[in-house]
Amino acid sequence: MISIWAMDDNPEDLKHLSRVLDTFLNKKKIYYEFKAFTDPDKLTEAIKSDCADLIFMDIEVKEKSGLDLSRELKKNNRNLQVALLSSFPSYSIDGYASGASRFLVKPLDEKQLEKAFDADYLKQLDQNTSFYDPRIAQVPISAARILYIESLGRKTIAYHESGSQIESRLTLREWAALLEEKQSDFVQCYKSILVNAEHIKDYDAQNRDLILSNESRIPCSRHFRKDVEALRRKILCRSL
Repeated sequence: MISIWAMDDNPEDLKHLSRVLDTFLNKKKIYYEFKAFTDPDKLTEAIKSDCADLIFMDIEVKEKSGLDLSRELKKNNRNLQVALLSSFPSYSIDGYASGASRFLVKPLDEKQLEKAFDADYLKQLDQNTSFYDPRIAQVPISAARILYIESLGRKTIAYHESGSQIESRLTLREWAALLEEKQSDFVQCYKSILVNAEHIKDYDAQNRDLILSNESRIPCSRHFRKDVEALRRKILCRSL
């Protein structure tokens, strides 16, 4: 299920976007949830504890530029997709420079969505972003934003890049199977830890620690180091 948010200080534009998206995604048989915001501060606060896969962002937001807000969100959420909206096509260059993946012109219609979000893009977004499992949480979870998962006795804890923690009764093996199904880049680095290889920043050979994107450290045993390095090389090749 895709978690889609929208930021626009015009409630009527939000209603129109919701209607167009609903028609478009239902035709594509894409399951999604939709959240609308008219206040940029409430959006930035919400994303600290919840996850969005795709945000439709109006550029002309009162008091705060949608371009600046897009840069701010992308800085702290690397995998977040942002689609900028504007009544002025001339904003497109600035829009892409802010890290947005799509630029759409108001008033939005299905033809624009069809062109901007093809079937391959939607399938990839649906498979590799958020997922819902009531055994873990009552809201969708973004696998891409989980740093690592640790087994502690009869429970496991998923450490989120926002600093929050998700506790569940799933075993580490069950987590591994779930994440493999979502085609996420997790690998075992220690007997009790699964790490998101996308968040590995460096390796401290002296202490045998992995340094993550938030500067935290987790152990990496010799037994699993080759698997970790192989996945990191695979990710690097994908980005070339």
